[in-house]
Amino acid sequence: MSENKNRYPEILKDLKESVVKSLIAQGVELSVANQSAHVAAESIRKDWGGILVYICKGSGYDLSLRDEKIWSEFTGHNHQELCKKYDITIQRVYKIIAVKRQQDLMDRQNDLFG
Repeated sequence: MSENKNRYPEILKDLKESVVKSLIAQGVELSVANQSAHVAAESIRKDWGGILVYICKGSGYDLSLRDEKIWSEFTGHNHQELCKKYDITIQRVYKIIAVKRQQDLMDRQNDLFG
């Protein structure tokens, strides 16, 4: 991992730090985490270097994960508890449950014409 630390792009340094932290949190040994983070940063540098890349915040993804958690925690009578836990309105909980219930039904039904 012989990088010139003075010339290495700041965004790739930040990426490496983030990957190292994530890997260590998953129980990966520090030296392995550092090597893996370097490989990831170098791959991105080589594949995307010179390209203007926009990285969205992923709000829709976060909401999707939240909705999945709500659906998995839903017991049929804990709407109020879910409102408080996820800081959303009761109407939003009902809507999330209705959408997830419909998706679950569609996932379990066979397509007549497919």
